[in-house]
Amino acid sequence: MEDEAKEKKMSKADLAKEIKAMESKKRQEAMKQVPPPPVEQKVMFDQWHAMRSASIPSHHMKEILKADFAGRGLGNRETMARYDAALVKYGVKLK
Repeated sequence: MEDEAKEKKMSKADLAKEIKAMESKKRQEAMKQVPPPPVEQKVMFDQWHAMRSASIPSHHMKEILKADFAGRGLGNRETMARYDAALVKYGVKLK
């Protein structure tokens, strides 16, 4: 009877090790399958303004927008989304 109890304990330990190895393998496979998040491309302010100028009313001058964006902490190279968000904070909604 004692031998059977030892065998059960050993088999439980072996089973636990096997389960951990299988879970580790599945985790590694899952990490390989997940694509990295897309990186938004940064554009220059002038490029952004050229693309958005048709949607921005003409009385909002480019230089004033650039100065306002600089005051909000944006540099000369940012993502389109950051420039668009700053434009909304400035008070202009894109069409």
